[in-house]
Amino acid sequence: SLPAGLAILVRATSPDVPPTGSEFMLAMMLLPQLLLPLVALLYASGIIEDEQEEQTITYLLVRPLPKWAIYVVKLLATMTTTVVLTAIFTTLTFAAVYVGAEVEGWGVRLLKTAGIHCLAVTAYCCLFGLVSLLTKRALVVGVVYIAVIEGLLANLPFGIRLITVIYYARTIAYRTLSYVVAT
Repeated sequence: SLPAGLAILVRATSPDVPPTGSEFMLAMMLLPQLLLPLVALLYASGIIEDEQEEQTITYLLVRPLPKWAIYVVKLLATMTTTVVLTAIFTTLTFAAVYVGAEVEGWGVRLLKTAGIHCLAVTAYCCLFGLVSLLTKRALVVGVVYIAVIEGLLANLPFGIRLITVIYYARTIAYRTLSYVVAT
């Protein structure tokens, strides 16, 4: 709800800011750059780690189920939860930016942006789910990944940004959405 709160604050204090500019900064920069990876990290890092801490993984492993099926079902539950949360909070952000503004066509932009965000959070869940399988310190590794790879290297004009999720989310957004702010 941070982007929605910031949108309300901006609209209340600076009514001359174009809604498209607020949308770009909040829905296309803050959400996918910072909040989506953190949400995915918090949910996906617990896929296996929570079961180990609560010592319930033993009960899952003695069942006649393949180990990969347990992981896939838990990953699908994580992705479903994060996708629903992403769609809700993207909608809240757009509502805070556009409700009461004299702008048409923002509903289509909302659907496209929510779709892009849902794709990004799904990729982040898969990535951080893998990290949780490979290390016991998934939260620490995830925060370092978000800060260094997604935060720093994705914003530099080098080829290394091709390994980041945010690069592809931005590319899809660039090809499907137009940001022309008329002043």
